[in-house]
Amino acid sequence: MGIIWFAEAGYILRGSASSLAIILPFTLLLFILPFNLSMIKRSIVIVCFIYSLLVIFHVVYSLNIPFFYADGAKSLLQPFVPDWPQRYIILLGIALHLLLHKLKTKVSLFGLLCFMVISYAFFMSFTRTAYLSLIISMMYYLVPLKPRFNRKALKYLLISTLVLILIFIYDYYNRQLSLQIFDKILNKFVEALGAFNEGTGEKSVSERFQTWKEILRFTFVNNPISGTGGIGAGVLKSQNMIDIPNNSAHSQYFDIFLRFGILGLVFFFYFFKRVFLFFGKEIKACIIFILLFSITHETLKLTYVMLFFILMINLSYDRKNTAVEL
Repeated sequence: MGIIWFAEAGYILRGSASSLAIILPFTLLLFILPFNLSMIKRSIVIVCFIYSLLVIFHVVYSLNIPFFYADGAKSLLQPFVPDWPQRYIILLGIALHLLLHKLKTKVSLFGLLCFMVISYAFFMSFTRTAYLSLIISMMYYLVPLKPRFNRKALKYLLISTLVLILIFIYDYYNRQLSLQIFDKILNKFVEALGAFNEGTGEKSVSERFQTWKEILRFTFVNNPISGTGGIGAGVLKSQNMIDIPNNSAHSQYFDIFLRFGILGLVFFFYFFKRVFLFFGKEIKACIIFILLFSITHETLKLTYVMLFFILMINLSYDRKNTAVEL
């Protein structure tokens, strides 16, 4: 098989196999037009099932490590499995939600097999944010909720948001005083995180917060309303503020705030609100999973996630073909 290779095969082969693994199942849709949501769901599950089998193959054959050695496998699998683990983890989470919905309505042996295989690959990613995001989003799907909208609470929320925006506008003209207060709060928070991580050897949390602190500080000083432009986190390195590996903000929300400011975040959440309200509960759970995972990862930079949302947006406007499926 073309997608089973070894580390010395090279980056180009791994990258090509990664692309084919995601593209080929989706090309099945091109032969059945117009396609509907159930076909997209099926394609996502096929993609993730194949990918998860690849993970199992290399755990057993290439690495020869304990089957549930997730901590060590996270780094050991990277030379063998394309885009491991953060890039494909989004699709794995989506597939688990879709399979859970399918198994809830109709139990099948193949569905159970897919769920177990994909769950194993998801577990071996050893990504804590992904674990927490999956738990919360699945709780949303499984627990029946009957929301009651409190108009008074909504009014207070809108007023609070307006006050916050006015504070940012005020700060735009009075940066120095508010920046000192802002820095003190952030420094205390980052110091606390650093102390919490001492002795554990775990620095990823405190490093992320240090990056977020610099992003907030830089945007807060320059232009919190509409952001600092499209260069992204790389601007911090160019200003000698902090050396960021791969110029990553380590958060979709901080990346948007840095590039496009408050206005960008408002548009971002409004866009997802519109998409969110259209679909059934299982797709809503998928969106919640992605939004939660976006707290510590730049998810919308990933081609796989963008492909998923492009398909979702198209279907949300194609009510004629998808009214029954949704």
